[in-house]
Amino acid sequence: MKRENETAGFTFGPAIKAFLFCVFIGGSGLGFVWQKQEIGDLGRQLKDAELRLEELKRQNKNRAETLQQFLDPRLLAQKATTQFPDLTQPVPNRIFILPEPPRIVRESVAPAVAPSSVPSGAPGPAATPSIRQIARTGGRIL
Repeated sequence: MKRENETAGFTFGPAIKAFLFCVFIGGSGLGFVWQKQEIGDLGRQLKDAELRLEELKRQNKNRAETLQQFLDPRLLAQKATTQFPDLTQPVPNRIFILPEPPRIVRESVAPAVAPSSVPSGAPGPAATPSIRQIARTGGRIL
């Protein structure tokens, strides 16, 4: 009786399982290869970045040494004497020290007389000149 219920045709169950198993194994292999390639690329990028960092550190060190040479007073004096042989220290009696100009204190100046109360052309009390007026006249008070 059992033989009557079975079909003589092909059963798809085991074939589908085998196909899915092969796809899983193949996909895992491809994923593994892809990950290894990515790790290799990242390793090369890291190595390149480390080499670039070392190169920049070396350049920075060289530039710091050059800067120290430019800031060394002895080397600057030596360079000045070789490039400009006529350059000498000034004679002390030829040195002029200019005095510092006095600070101008800014005050609010109120007009002595309101402009409407003084007729035009009439003599009135002298107003204190403002800083702007002094600056315009070159420091002379008119």
